[in-house]
Amino acid sequence: MGSWDVSCALTGVHIGVGDKVVIVPLQLKNDVYDNELESMRLFGNTNILSNDGCNVYFQEVSYPIFGTYADYDGIDEIVKDDNTAVLEEYFGLTIDQIVTVLTDNRKSEIFYQPDMSDSSSVLDMSNPKHAELTTYSITWIHGDVYSKLAKGNNSQGGWRESIELGTPKLLEELGFKFKGEDKKRERYNQKYTKGKLTLWSDGTWINVGKNESIFYFKDLVEIAKAKGVELDVTEAESKNYYEQLYDYKLKPEIEECLEHRRVSEGLIKELEGNDSDTANRLREIYKKRPLSIFNGLGNTTASYLLLHKDYRFKRSPDPVKLREHYDQHMKARASWSGDSKAKVNAVNKKVNACIDVLTKSEPAKPLAEVYGERVVETDGCLRSNITEWFTVKTFFHTLGRFLFPIGTSPQWGDTEALKTVLTAAMEVVDTEIVQHKEFDVEDEIELEEV
Repeated sequence: MGSWDVSCALTGVHIGVGDKVVIVPLQLKNDVYDNELESMRLFGNTNILSNDGCNVYFQEVSYPIFGTYADYDGIDEIVKDDNTAVLEEYFGLTIDQIVTVLTDNRKSEIFYQPDMSDSSSVLDMSNPKHAELTTYSITWIHGDVYSKLAKGNNSQGGWRESIELGTPKLLEELGFKFKGEDKKRERYNQKYTKGKLTLWSDGTWINVGKNESIFYFKDLVEIAKAKGVELDVTEAESKNYYEQLYDYKLKPEIEECLEHRRVSEGLIKELEGNDSDTANRLREIYKKRPLSIFNGLGNTTASYLLLHKDYRFKRSPDPVKLREHYDQHMKARASWSGDSKAKVNAVNKKVNACIDVLTKSEPAKPLAEVYGERVVETDGCLRSNITEWFTVKTFFHTLGRFLFPIGTSPQWGDTEALKTVLTAAMEVVDTEIVQHKEFDVEDEIELEEV
């Protein structure tokens, strides 16, 4: 049948046998608002707009996995790290087995022609987590491209050059002491001091003097200097936006939500001795919605960095839809393959047995929650996985790319053609940079005249 190569989802750079490669596990979202394909079939579209950016259609469900491209969508020399350790623990499979499933384009054949699917020797489809794994897609990024972009200090521009200066853990690292809350102040009521400098925080932003807000490190240093206070922001400022999020916001948020969960679990246990009926009712509620650190996270740093944002879909396949799919799939196969009714019925029996187990299974703890627990338990766990991925991910939006399974590339690639495209693009970019500089000069002249 021949072999095939793939293209980098971000740049289009060819990925061939022996090249370093990064795969990002994805799951198709249930709700894409006005960007459904059926809507476009009826009304067309000029561009795809969404507040979800590159996550319009797919949400990443784990951090990237690194290895070497091995042809036929395979990956060799998989790098073992914090991320692969969590995946192995969650799915009860080795990372090689997990990648076998992720890169298997014939997972739909698991029941009908298992010898055609590499996943069939790995998965137990009555296991909810294994069934969840079959719903994952992947996209590909060239490994060398990823490593170059991941190490950059992508500041996000504008006010997102750093996290909010009122973040408690950041203020503590800068040497400020928390002095309690002033109930008389409506918003900025958390008092922090360092020497003669006093700051007021609302937990996010800071205020000094007569309601003067500070947003940048350089302004904070100047105010501290005026008060005779030496403030060294070198380490904090050297971190990019996502490194700051990880170091100063992620762990405290998770710890707070874990504490809420411990309180809830303690309440149920306490009620068992005095009010067992209420305790049992609460347990029934939590069977449908398990106690989760994400119940209290909302749209926060933790929910964002732990890939919990838009985690509204079911993690395992919907048993009804799965049954419908295999009914249609097997009827179609039988019609053109000439398989006997007995074979179709045997496969149906196998499918239905697995689906019955899935239907009765307890909801599994979200993979994202396992990530959160590891971050709390082990200092620095997943730091590079998280911060580097989100640094690279910002470029998808910059280039108008989506997280989406990509098309195959010409075998052995066509680097000359790619160079032609990128050279043309760089000529346009260079022209625009010159024009922008000219506009900036004109604006400065106008301001001086005013």
